[in-house]
Amino acid sequence: GIYTISYRYVNEDDVEDITNRTVYVYNPDLDISLEGEYTIDFEKSIYERTAGDWTFTQAADNYGFSGKVSIKFTEILPGFYRCNDLLAKWYDQIRGYNDKYEGQYDFKANGIVYLDASGDIILLTSSVPAFGDALDYIENAHYDAATGDLTYFVSYAGGVVKMTIVAKRVQ
Repeated sequence: GIYTISYRYVNEDDVEDITNRTVYVYNPDLDISLEGEYTIDFEKSIYERTAGDWTFTQAADNYGFSGKVSIKFTEILPGFYRCNDLLAKWYDQIRGYNDKYEGQYDFKANGIVYLDASGDIILLTSSVPAFGDALDYIENAHYDAATGDLTYFVSYAGGVVKMTIVAKRVQ
């Protein structure tokens, strides 16, 4: 699990200081792993818009992107993973920001997630360096170890960007 421990200190002059520490306790017996590369399914992944939802295929066509997109999860500890772009290369490649700004900024939503024994995924932290912010949340996130299917709903920029990501583990 993930725990926050608060330390409180008061000196003889009644000056108080509080420090928090996050402790990650991992399960060494976890028998599933999220580590690996995942190809985004452009027909099943959805970008929600007020004017009507787009599949990633429609979005890619609209933004002039042709190609495939993949994301990668790297294990930190059993159950804890770093992802190179939880927004599935939305800004970096599909929207073309990496080319437009000649690689000057990092438009990827880097993040750390926790995978529990049932395959559910919890967002622990994220950042989008180019914009100086982070994801709002991830929900309905699940990895099916038997099929290699990964799905999650992500919200970003105060809900301006909402999408359902569907991906398949590369064998």
